[in-house]
Amino acid sequence: MSVFTRSCSSCPRLLTNHVATHAGSRSFSVSCRAPAASRRTQDFGSGYTSSYDPEESGRGPMFSKPSFGVPQFYPRDLKRRLDEFVVGQERAKKTTTSVVFNHYQGQRRRQNIEDERRVEEERLLRQQHFQRARREPHPAEGQGHPESKLERPTGVGKTYIVEHLNVPFTISDCNSFTQAGYIGQDVEACIERLLIEADYDVNAAENGIVVLDEFDKLARRESVNGRDVGGEGVQQALLKLVEGSKVTVNVKDTRSSRSPSPITSNYNGGSQTSQSSPPPGPRVEQITIDTTNILFIFCGAFVGLDKIVLRRVAKPTIGFGSEPIRNGDALPREMYAHLPHQPHMVKPGTSGFTPLDLTTPADLQAFGFIPELIGRIHNICALTPLSLDELLRILTEPRNSLVAQYKALFETYPSRLFFTSRALYAIAERAAKNETGARGLKMEMERVLAEPMFDAPMPYVVIDEACVKGTSKARYWGKDGRLDVDRLLREESDMGQQTGDNASHSYQPYREASQGGA
Repeated sequence: MSVFTRSCSSCPRLLTNHVATHAGSRSFSVSCRAPAASRRTQDFGSGYTSSYDPEESGRGPMFSKPSFGVPQFYPRDLKRRLDEFVVGQERAKKTTTSVVFNHYQGQRRRQNIEDERRVEEERLLRQQHFQRARREPHPAEGQGHPESKLERPTGVGKTYIVEHLNVPFTISDCNSFTQAGYIGQDVEACIERLLIEADYDVNAAENGIVVLDEFDKLARRESVNGRDVGGEGVQQALLKLVEGSKVTVNVKDTRSSRSPSPITSNYNGGSQTSQSSPPPGPRVEQITIDTTNILFIFCGAFVGLDKIVLRRVAKPTIGFGSEPIRNGDALPREMYAHLPHQPHMVKPGTSGFTPLDLTTPADLQAFGFIPELIGRIHNICALTPLSLDELLRILTEPRNSLVAQYKALFETYPSRLFFTSRALYAIAERAAKNETGARGLKMEMERVLAEPMFDAPMPYVVIDEACVKGTSKARYWGKDGRLDVDRLLREESDMGQQTGDNASHSYQPYREASQGGA
């Protein structure tokens, strides 16, 4: 007796073909030994059903939870990441991380709904296939193919863009935007830059982030000739992008316009004639981008907006014998009680807020913005001026701090650069007096290190308080001067004598960062 095996077209089991040889006769039988697998229906009181789909997900309370899952991280995790690079501005960091997180959570949910709908459609197609397979005659008895193949789905749950914040990100300056028909850039240029950052991936660009810097420069201004080229007209164009529209971007493919190298063309010999045809121009391709799911962030200094807010909130205090309120510290703290992310520690005599924290859409409209555009900005967050302590932390705390950058620069000379704790405090103090924010730190560092960078290389360079104030030069030592360097650092490490007893314990991290190799 011989035994042959083959596959069944309607189940994954194998068929056993028994061929028995008798005297003068031969019998051939085909039988499927796999009974139909029974499965309980979703309603536990309705008994069992004979249909079975191996790709179908389980049923019951255990499988009824949503497949959306929990996020890989939360806004507090994003803020912890920002703290490695940004010092201070706690309210701004909390608001920004929450907005970005909620934006991509909504997109993640929409993507999950689309995946579930696609899986449901594939499941219905598989059920129809199984029903047709049961109604058709067996391949051994009919004229069907000996083996049927069912394509399996590609899988569910694509790696979403928010899991690692691997999103296209671009910053555009609003100063260069003008109305259509004038010399300058159209507002659609920011979408074109976003597409370039996404490596021309349309799906990635439609879920990216666009930061519009110097947004306050687009406020409506009255000009002499009556034309507001970069004001209200640009706001109207931005309104179409923010509310969600399809933008057509012209992309130039420069690969077809590349001409041969002049070096290689000189060695072509006599095969190339003098009358050569010019290279073809770049091929322009039009790509349509939907801006519905793009996150727009507007930034600007908004000079003069605080005065508009103070005039509005200070009206009840105006009268005979009363002085107008000129800064936010004079406002009662109760006016800021409705704001989220209240500061835990506030210095005496200050409220921890600025008048810009009380900005309303009416204030922005009075500043020069159209109400249609302002109505689509849902979160307004103001930054606070940097204090002396925050400027000192900016010098040393971030991973890309200025002290770390200049130390790495001097190591390439090669030289070892050291800062005393008093020198760091003096640099931060001078930057605070200039009222230029963190940009003033860079200017002070360049001023202090101008001569050491010119005199390099030296084995050891020490910047002390006298060097920052200009009363002496930077100190240099040779290869055998490490002991003198350590002695000088210990002498000027006591910040408490200059800033008070309460500050002596708070500057210990800066003393450690000022040491060599930190």
